[in-house]
Amino acid sequence: MKTGYSLLLGEYINADAINYIDCKNFQITCPYCHEPIFKVLRKFPNSVHYLSHYNKDKAYIEECENRVSKTTKEHMEEHNMISRGQRLEYFLSVLKDEINKERSGNIEKLDELNHKLNHSYAIQFLREGILNIADFKEIKEIHAYFDDYIKDIEEIQGAFYPTEFSIYKQKKIAGDIWLHLLSAKARGNFNFLINHGYLTEISRIEKASEVRDLITYEEKLYSCMVKLIGASKSKAMGIMHFMAQYSVEPPYGIAGSHLIMKMGGGVLHEMLGCLLRLPYFDMLRNFVAKP
Repeated sequence: MKTGYSLLLGEYINADAINYIDCKNFQITCPYCHEPIFKVLRKFPNSVHYLSHYNKDKAYIEECENRVSKTTKEHMEEHNMISRGQRLEYFLSVLKDEINKERSGNIEKLDELNHKLNHSYAIQFLREGILNIADFKEIKEIHAYFDDYIKDIEEIQGAFYPTEFSIYKQKKIAGDIWLHLLSAKARGNFNFLINHGYLTEISRIEKASEVRDLITYEEKLYSCMVKLIGASKSKAMGIMHFMAQYSVEPPYGIAGSHLIMKMGGGVLHEMLGCLLRLPYFDMLRNFVAKP
């Protein structure tokens, strides 16, 4: 058969989009009988991707494949769209809790930092700037940012996710969440994510200092970002004026770049990276396993 059904994603999946391991990881089953199936790639005389039952009874297989073939493309697309909306609603409901799991330390201290950031003049300025540059009109623009983040992870860890399908679905889910966060009704979650990105960028520079000497602009950026957290409006304006005057030229930034641009770009990178690396599949497994 050409189409399977992922119990984990709640979607119809084409055989040519997945590999053998995906059948297990995404719980791919027969859309009719819901028995487990496996991926087959026949290479000769031509490459043909299909899914097959473990049960080899011919009548049993033919009955299922005949019924599956009668399911219309429109029905599958409609079902997938509904399932996608339900997944998004679930992910958004647990987003803050999942992001908090990334940060170690005292929860009360994190709450205190978030409170300061929520009332920071500098962070409000940063939010508006990121909203302006990150209001992507096309999903491919978001995926381009995700691809840059994936390259960073691959350079550090050697791999991101084990299959192209996993990476594709991870980007798809993260992209859906990002587009939702840009809407006015999701501003609370957006503000929470930007706070996380801000603190993560500070932590990234701290960790870099443990293994190498910081570049001068990194030292200045780190110092400014830490000071901005609790700065009054007048002090924040002074710090940001300094940052706007501090040039960061190639190879550390594009021509005409300054510290505020580096801060905004770094925070946006960490925000999108956070959404991309959240364990959506484990989250879905927990959701599906609920009674």
